[in-house]
Amino acid sequence: MTALFDRDQEKDVLRNATLIWESAKKSTLLEDLKAWAWEVGAKALEDRSPSAEEVTDEVEQALRYWDIVWKPNVDLLRAQGRPNTWIEADVKRWKRQRQERRRELMGQATD
Repeated sequence: MTALFDRDQEKDVLRNATLIWESAKKSTLLEDLKAWAWEVGAKALEDRSPSAEEVTDEVEQALRYWDIVWKPNVDLLRAQGRPNTWIEADVKRWKRQRQERRRELMGQATD
């Protein structure tokens, strides 16, 4: 949980306070805070961001499509007579680029 406060320093008055609940799971503490906020006339807003599971599913789907285009076809490369050391280098490069792509997609999905 994070709290953000907006204070008027001159008047020593709290103008605004925001509590940010950073968990996918709702707890009794969160429900108690929402009830308290309602009782004192504050408003409780919920961010409808996708869950971690939804983000992971979207990223995995995007990576499956990415693999169709970029994953080296080892059997085809061997059949064409490409040296094993070159094929291994291609696979290593693909794995590294796939990890970079995964991080990029996760970053985009969580923004």
